[in-house]
Amino acid sequence: MDLQLFQDLTPAERIEMLDAQADEVTEEMYLRPYDNSELVEKREEYVKLSIEMANIKAEEDEVRAEFKERKDPITKQMNTLLSNIRQGGENVRGKLYKIVDQDERVTGFYDEDGTCVNQRKALPSELNAPTIFRGLRAESRKTGTDDK
Repeated sequence: MDLQLFQDLTPAERIEMLDAQADEVTEEMYLRPYDNSELVEKREEYVKLSIEMANIKAEEDEVRAEFKERKDPITKQMNTLLSNIRQGGENVRGKLYKIVDQDERVTGFYDEDGTCVNQRKALPSELNAPTIFRGLRAESRKTGTDDK
């Protein structure tokens, strides 16, 4: 089969001849190859668009960096608040006073307000040390009947 038909005719005559010779005429997508000058032109257009896109992306990166700088502290603060809300309080650093209850064999940790913030079973090494509870418990056992 020939690659080109009716090249010696004018474009209008060529279309008339192709229409007369065709078994069927359909409307479809097909690849029309570029000639050399069109190909050079399209490559130049592509290079221009690539440069423009690179400039836009650089500008976009700058804007994203600015937004990230603004968003990061807020996001960090939101995450901290959400964590505190979930656990029902916030972690703080401060003095804790450890008090061992020898009778109940429990160690309590109290903040400066006197609120127990944590307690656990006493360790064996903690049970032998004297504490305020040992004296208070002994006094509370006094019945008053025999001055003891």
